[in-house]
Amino acid sequence: MSELPGYSPYGVPPPETCSSASSLAPPPPASPIPSATPSIYNELPPPMPAPRKNLAGPVQTVSLSDMQHDYFRITQATATTYSISLTTDPTPLFRIEVDRNLGADPAVQIFDLFNPLPLAAARLYPAVANTVVCTREPAGDDLKWRPVSNQGYTHLPMVVIPGMAAVARQVRWHHKSKHSTIMECWLNDPLFNISMGGSTQNMPWRDLLVARYGIEGVGFSADKVMEIRRGGGLEFELGIMVQAFAIVEADRRAKAKRGK
Repeated sequence: MSELPGYSPYGVPPPETCSSASSLAPPPPASPIPSATPSIYNELPPPMPAPRKNLAGPVQTVSLSDMQHDYFRITQATATTYSISLTTDPTPLFRIEVDRNLGADPAVQIFDLFNPLPLAAARLYPAVANTVVCTREPAGDDLKWRPVSNQGYTHLPMVVIPGMAAVARQVRWHHKSKHSTIMECWLNDPLFNISMGGSTQNMPWRDLLVARYGIEGVGFSADKVMEIRRGGGLEFELGIMVQAFAIVEADRRAKAKRGK
């Protein structure tokens, strides 16, 4: 069977028939291919790095042992809502919801300003037998609830050495005095092991204090300011806040139950 003009069995049209004159014409000159490697004479030498003043160079890290602190102002916005901001900047950073209804579960939740899911949460009696807190994505799958005892003992995840994974360390919350509303969070053990010649008896007390809710001194009182030692990581700082609010609300419920 003769093939139809312009038909190709593979779906590709045959080449067009060229006249003898055009077939004898020389091909157009090829354009030069640009060199992929620029001339070394057009490049400037890389700048010499500045001399190091320390081994880490420009990299700066902050650890819990540096004894630096952030100060947050707690502002009550509604009967159940609090906003968190730095004492040096009134811009709200986080929102804390405290539901005083005994049936609320969770009773305390921390949110940032752009996410409807909580960053940390606390469950209180009577929803659970004892207070428990979650310091990482309580609405997620990888959540972990840590108990808070009636004596204020609990665990906090904290980054002890910058760049390394957080570890859970035991802390204790207690009031500064019997009738004081100021609360302090103390490490149960030093950040690092003490050498054979050392003793925790000679350790400055400030090394074990990692946070406090309420501060007072000569000539001032700031009962709505929270001090948190810097360098422990976000989960550590969220844990400080949610534990403090959980303990305050648990104490309020216990006093209401006793009729005080």
